[in-house]
Amino acid sequence: MAVGTPLHVPQSVVGTDHIAIVPQRFARQTAERLSLRVLTPPFDTSEMVDIVQWQAYQTKIPASLGSAPCSNAAARLFDSP
Repeated sequence: MAVGTPLHVPQSVVGTDHIAIVPQRFARQTAERLSLRVLTPPFDTSEMVDIVQWQAYQTKIPASLGSAPCSNAAARLFDSP
């Protein structure tokens, strides 16, 4: 199954017998709204690390400078309990 964005992964399993593996905080935030159960997988998982990267020549492009505050704000939303 393919989805347009990782944010659609929980919605894609609603009403099916499929499972989705997503970051725990994201799972908790969407589970109640979508009537999903959050389960612990029966195998070891590794820590997920998100990284934003761009070419050095893009550093002075206004669009890339403006996205940093948005990325930081989004990260803070997922860091809150």
